[in-house]
Amino acid sequence: MRRFYGFIVFITSLLLIVFACLQTQVRDVVSGLEYSGGYETLYQVDLKTSDKSINDIADIVINRINDAGVENAHVYHQTGLNEKEDTDYIRITMNAENEQELDYVLRSVEATGSISVSTLMSSGDYDYVIDNPFDIGSAKVEWNGDSPFVKVDIKKGTEKDFKTFTETCNKAYDEFQSIYNSNSEEESTIQGVMIIWLDKTDEDNYINIFKEPNEITQAQMKKKILAIVPTDNFTYTEKADGTVDVSELMISYYDYEQTSMVASSAHTIERIINYGSADYEMTRLYTQMVKATAGTDYARFILIGVGVAAICLLAYFIVIHRLSGLAAWTGIIVSLLVELVVFNFFKFTFTTMSALGILISLVANAVYAITYLNKFKDELYKGKSAVKARQESTKSTLVNLIDVSVVGLFIAIIALYSVTSQVKLLPISVIIGLGSALVLNRVITLFAMYWLTNNKLAVENKTIFGVKASDVPNVLAQEGQKKFNPLYNFDPIKNGKKATIGLGAISLVGALILIVSAIIPGVSIFNESNESRSYTRIEVSSELVDTRYLFETNEDVEKYFNEKYPDYDITNIDIVIEENVIIPGRLKEDMPDIAYVSISLKQDLDTSVFQDLATNLTVDLKTKDYGDTAVVSVTRLEANSTAYLMKSAVAVVSLFAGLAVVFITLRFGYTYGLSTLASLVPSTLFTLGFFSATRLEISALSLTGIAAGLLIVVIAQIPLFENMKKLKRESKVKVTTFEQRRDIALQASHNTMITVVEILCFATLSTLIVALSSPLTYSILSTYGAMIISIIGGLCSTLLILVPVYLFLEKRIHFTIKINREKRNKKRMEKAKEENKNRGAEPQESIIPGIND
Repeated sequence: MRRFYGFIVFITSLLLIVFACLQTQVRDVVSGLEYSGGYETLYQVDLKTSDKSINDIADIVINRINDAGVENAHVYHQTGLNEKEDTDYIRITMNAENEQELDYVLRSVEATGSISVSTLMSSGDYDYVIDNPFDIGSAKVEWNGDSPFVKVDIKKGTEKDFKTFTETCNKAYDEFQSIYNSNSEEESTIQGVMIIWLDKTDEDNYINIFKEPNEITQAQMKKKILAIVPTDNFTYTEKADGTVDVSELMISYYDYEQTSMVASSAHTIERIINYGSADYEMTRLYTQMVKATAGTDYARFILIGVGVAAICLLAYFIVIHRLSGLAAWTGIIVSLLVELVVFNFFKFTFTTMSALGILISLVANAVYAITYLNKFKDELYKGKSAVKARQESTKSTLVNLIDVSVVGLFIAIIALYSVTSQVKLLPISVIIGLGSALVLNRVITLFAMYWLTNNKLAVENKTIFGVKASDVPNVLAQEGQKKFNPLYNFDPIKNGKKATIGLGAISLVGALILIVSAIIPGVSIFNESNESRSYTRIEVSSELVDTRYLFETNEDVEKYFNEKYPDYDITNIDIVIEENVIIPGRLKEDMPDIAYVSISLKQDLDTSVFQDLATNLTVDLKTKDYGDTAVVSVTRLEANSTAYLMKSAVAVVSLFAGLAVVFITLRFGYTYGLSTLASLVPSTLFTLGFFSATRLEISALSLTGIAAGLLIVVIAQIPLFENMKKLKRESKVKVTTFEQRRDIALQASHNTMITVVEILCFATLSTLIVALSSPLTYSILSTYGAMIISIIGGLCSTLLILVPVYLFLEKRIHFTIKINREKRNKKRMEKAKEENKNRGAEPQESIIPGIND
């Protein structure tokens, strides 16, 4: 009994730890743009003499944002701002915890100009500037303990000039100390200071930052300073002939304000130096906050939905498996907490992609737990003791655990390097969940089961495992499955032909819908969401006067447009108030507070139409008593980042399905791989055809939802394939005929299909619960809806046609190849006999030199 009490204490302790830490971890989640809002920045792009298109520059911006580690950003190409049709703009929306973090990313985006290094004073006798002194691509972040720095090579041919330059810096620093900083003891050990500028002009110099009375101009100059570096951070090797070789600079100080460097600023400098100069220019017009598109704090609600799904699994485990179910469920809960801890530790952004990855991890944990519990229960029904049943189920489910982990990690790791932007968060979440949680889940489950089964109570009373002693036989090995498996008598072959024809027809209909939508002029295959298509945006900005502004609530905006412009459909409204906005030509005391109202229209208006709309709207708003300062612009937005997201989403679907089939083929055989493919195709085509026919909005999120569902289906099929392989390997008679393979497939299906159905039903229920916990937006609902449809389709395919298709392939391909091989061998033997028929039966005497010659 002591072991039993120890089991209760162990389980209770783990669950208390989980519940004590869960609230903190959920609170620490970094919500993505759609859940927490973020910042929006508008750039004016001057192409100068560049031969790049605005789309090429938008692609560069996207790549730089990805390099900066931002997983949840959107980049839009915008035209027609303020009636300037020939001017191009780029609008960036991304999540950031604060403006400083945002600035690190934007400085990388803006790095289009040249880098120069100057003395601390750029006037008088010390006017010394070197333009572009660094080797492009040589910058690299390194660490001295906890302190980062950037090491960069000096451009070949300028090393000697750079040595002279540092000596000039030292003299300039001495003069600066005597004039501006004579009482400083902190800098007394520094010989000199060099300034690294980004896009320096002749008017920019360090001293002007102190002298300039206009604080806005000061701020603009400070932003151009990339780093402030002591001259003793420059190292070089001087040869005997006086030439300088192997020279490099250690950048360990950041901008004007900082006295030490942090990791984010170090990587910013690294990226800017390695990008080099460009033949275009980007000017930041303004930055403003934007509201969450799906609603604040919904990341926490989604995690709560995952928790509710886990509680439903607990209820099922307790009803069916009693205390053994509680042990397995505890392992799942602890592993999910560890996954969340690791996710938060690396500060990954929680988005819908992350939620999909966590759902896949939850189902993968359930695959192991359900497989283990069903095997344990089956062994108990065979008449084995609890200890023997635990040992047998532990041994037999290890390979299944490894297969689930390997297939998930194999697909996720390749997908991680094949996709971009926020889509990366899906494979990242899967890697964390499968890489750590499954191992932890098994360890905790086995340890808890060891304590539970090694006690007198377990020996005397098997009802604590959900098994009645009166039902335990001692003869028939399969009697256990008959007791608890409602699918044991299910015959997959009986209606296999009809099911195959039905699912084939569904696949054909889905494919035809996609083809017809593709060839009809003016009709897109899918009804893409706003982020995927061009649309019109109206922006109204005005200075706050007596705390009043144009539209105080979203309802005011909707009411105004319903009255004035009833033909336009509004899809999104953002109202943001920015305090102390910097406006060129104004001192700090004159910095106004400005209200920004952004209205997105579903319609994609022509340039002439929205320019007239801007003019009419401006005149109309200025008639209001508080609209004198209103500025109206109507623009057209093209989502450049959508191409990346959609390509990544298509890549995820292809990889999650294609690589899964490849793994199944390599691991089990080509007939298994082809049967898996046959079960995935109807689900995929039906889901895509459904979205195309119903014209429901679809996005990159919807496609990744389909991919997540397909991966779950493949993971759920692994126990069935494992069982088929095992039975074939353990067969007392060598498997050489199709009938023997059919019997093995049927037996495996009878024993394992209940596990597959349990897993996929739990996956469907979990997705439904999370969907109901999510913000009620078309994009997110279509994501989980697509996932549910693909899982249900995979469930039907697995249940109805997986085994029939496998047996058809075995009969028509495997054994046909075998028979043809035997026929070819027989013909070769007959040909060989025919060639040797006329030769004598007696062998010719061999002539051995020196013996019988």
